Amino acid sequence: MEDAGAKFEGEQLRATVKILKRVEPPITRKDLLSRPELSELTILKQPRGTNYRLTNDEAKMLESLTSGQTSSTLKTVDLWSELANQTNLGSDELHEIESLLQAKKQIILEGPPGSGKTYVSELFARYFSGNTLDDSFQDNLLTVQFHQSYGYEDFIQGIRPKTNDRGELSYQVEPGVFKQFCDKAQQDIKRPFVIVIDEINRGNISKIFGELLFLLEYRGKKISLPYDRSLFFIPSNIFIIGTMNTTDRSLAQIDYALRRRFYFYRLLPVINGRAPVLERALQKLQVEESACQRIVRLFIALNDRVQERLGEHFQIGHSHFMLRNIGDDWILRRVWNRSILPLIEEYFYNARDKGSVLSEFKIERLLNEESEQIQNP
Repeated sequence: MEDAGAKFEGEQLRATVKILKRVEPPITRKDLLSRPELSELTILKQPRGTNYRLTNDEAKMLESLTSGQTSSTLKTVDLWSELANQTNLGSDELHEIESLLQAKKQIILEGPPGSGKTYVSELFARYFSGNTLDDSFQDNLLTVQFHQSYGYEDFIQGIRPKTNDRGELSYQVEPGVFKQFCDKAQQDIKRPFVIVIDEINRGNISKIFGELLFLLEYRGKKISLPYDRSLFFIPSNIFIIGTMNTTDRSLAQIDYALRRRFYFYRLLPVINGRAPVLERALQKLQVEESACQRIVRLFIALNDRVQERLGEHFQIGHSHFMLRNIGDDWILRRVWNRSILPLIEEYFYNARDKGSVLSEFKIERLLNEESEQIQNP
């Protein structure tokens, strides 16, 4: 048999290599692997391959490393990776939330209890405002929670009683927390200032916001406040992240005018038969693989049954199951009996066939039915 390389005898094989950029100092393989974003880099795992795919995060990190950008840029990339890790959300989801907030400056994260709305909002607010993700105080961050007693005087401006040194009582106009925050932002216009309004639909929106409904839509325009007649506007560097519980539909029916002024992003525990947030959380908690699969199957079966009965707004949140020892059967059953079932009972409080309905939510029944669906699709 003719030698396979014989046809190349006397021929010269050449390849033209063009140097596009010289990186100084050189980046070693160890340097690349030290970055969490690059730990799965295909070219490092399959060096004998030809074409290599990059994710968005991998491309950003490589571009930062090879372009000689400042350490602050790398810090931002690291912060993004940390945000994804702590929230258990994918890059695509976080990118969309970021783009929505940048576009309209106001966004509401909505979903059932336990879906991580407040947790994600506060972490994202820290990232977006350029701060670390810990609990340290930052003057360009503010968190408030609306409730039925919360009013315009608390949020924008109101008259408050004051006593002087002689014990004389007087009434003075005082700014609310949001107006104070806006005044501070106006003095530092280059930095983003982010306010998180938790449970935004639990307050009387029209009463609390007042002129804000106009100012939210027309950023930069000024309007006279009713108490001191001063002109007020929302600075361009103010960003608002609200959270809204969708389980109580009487609360979720918020003013249509407010809906027009916010983008809405829905956080659901189960999407298209998957529980991605819970799956990532259990892996991080190092729950044993077989237990992890069982919990995820149970969680999906639970929410499938809830959705059949009540709709997606009543899904059970994944936060109930995000415990380090949830793989232990007795821990799982404690969570189920003392957290999940009481919530289910509340959902079906007025059901005529309450006993029959509750029997559908036994662990064994949900797992068995789910197993049958898997075996006999």
